[in-house]
Amino acid sequence: MILDYLEIALPLSKDNVNFTYLERTAYYHSSDISQYQLRGNWSPMKIVVNPRKDEIILKGSIPFYYSGQNFSHSNQDFQNALDVISNKTNLNWLNGSVRTFEAGVIIESAYKPDEIIHSHLSIEGMETNPWKHGRVFSNSTLDVKLYNAKHRTNKVCSLELKKVMESKYGYNAKSNYTKFENKYKKPSNHFLLQISTSDLCREPMQTLIKEDILLVYNSIKKSHCLQLPDKASAGEMSSAMIKDLCFISGMDPDQYTKQFMKSHSVKQSLNTTDRKNRNRTLKTWANKIQGSNESQYDLSKLIAEKLDSSS
Repeated sequence: MILDYLEIALPLSKDNVNFTYLERTAYYHSSDISQYQLRGNWSPMKIVVNPRKDEIILKGSIPFYYSGQNFSHSNQDFQNALDVISNKTNLNWLNGSVRTFEAGVIIESAYKPDEIIHSHLSIEGMETNPWKHGRVFSNSTLDVKLYNAKHRTNKVCSLELKKVMESKYGYNAKSNYTKFENKYKKPSNHFLLQISTSDLCREPMQTLIKEDILLVYNSIKKSHCLQLPDKASAGEMSSAMIKDLCFISGMDPDQYTKQFMKSHSVKQSLNTTDRKNRNRTLKTWANKIQGSNESQYDLSKLIAEKLDSSS
């Protein structure tokens, strides 16, 4: 499991903050808020100082700050990065209160990321939108993201860094990589507890997050593996759509067809003989559509294996 972007808050004590490594990038006079960058060898972290709220906030991607990539980042790497940031700012960010964080896994599979992404359709009660070569499902406390991790790597990582990733982390430029990630926008509301940065490093909280990642993934409605006959007719296409929609909705296609043929609207439109003829035709079309209620693009087993092996 990779802990990526996060926002951490600490009580502000300006006398204790080391500003040596901080570059002020903005000051908002009306709110007395100052914004800084903490530079490192890779991507900077953002630090926001808010005297009126008596708080200082750290924002950014821990993996990108620490190693310039988020393909692989262990729990020990996460702690080491926070130690570096704490030493540079003279603040113990492990004691911080977590406002927002991202956690997820990168999956290598035989299927192209676009095929996987397009087969993941919706989550009940959440909005679905395109997002940076992927898809995001959102509500007030959570963003669930599925995207092409290889595209992100090619965009932000240099050739030299990718060579390091190949030798150190097993990255393969020819492989297909899809990232599944939860962004907990209000983690205290989602998990019903207050979370400190040190909690994120401990096994009980990590187990809870891993279980939630898998639970959320399994709640995604997915399209299913259907095989149509060559040059399928309009009727056969319609039958395939009915099967797919039934699988997504958790219904049995045959039972749905029987119920529909007994409906008042059908009885008004067709007499008994016509209904029997139409039913035989529907069965003929349906029998030509091969498939199951499982999706060939389902990543649940791969995600579970990756979470079990992560540390």
